[in-house]
Amino acid sequence: MPTRDNQRRKVYEAEYYAFNRAGDSPAEFTLKEAQKFVNRISSRGLYQKLGGPRGVIVKSNPRRRTMSMMVSPFAIELADGWGYNKDVILHEMTHVLIYHVSRRSAHHGLEFVLLYRRLVEQEMGIEQRRKLDLGLEKYGAKWGVNGSEWLKKKLADL
Repeated sequence: MPTRDNQRRKVYEAEYYAFNRAGDSPAEFTLKEAQKFVNRISSRGLYQKLGGPRGVIVKSNPRRRTMSMMVSPFAIELADGWGYNKDVILHEMTHVLIYHVSRRSAHHGLEFVLLYRRLVEQEMGIEQRRKLDLGLEKYGAKWGVNGSEWLKKKLADL
């Protein structure tokens, strides 16, 4: 059973700070482009090395304007507008990866933040990762590996 999600608000605040996301940010991608981005993420680098699944489906839900989410272990749903941005897609893909790597992790816990940071760096560059780190530090979010020996070993090998 996952542990309590004590960091959710801290992670969200850090993202708003790092990625200048405010309210109704314009979309960076169309649904088709978002699916291509997800396919790229799942076929390379950290995501692939940790055994994240391929074939993750991107869905749109125009009724859900305030939330993007992982709707199954193989699908993410994006809010119209701001949900179609790299950082949001990476956030949701990190949830998919965490589900497959460590089902005992909190939804926005230590392992989630650690892997999210790594995916941001891989897909958006070191400067964006540094901005995220500043936001995480500012709002007190923590990252690391909490008791998962398998994950510790895998990350040491990367």
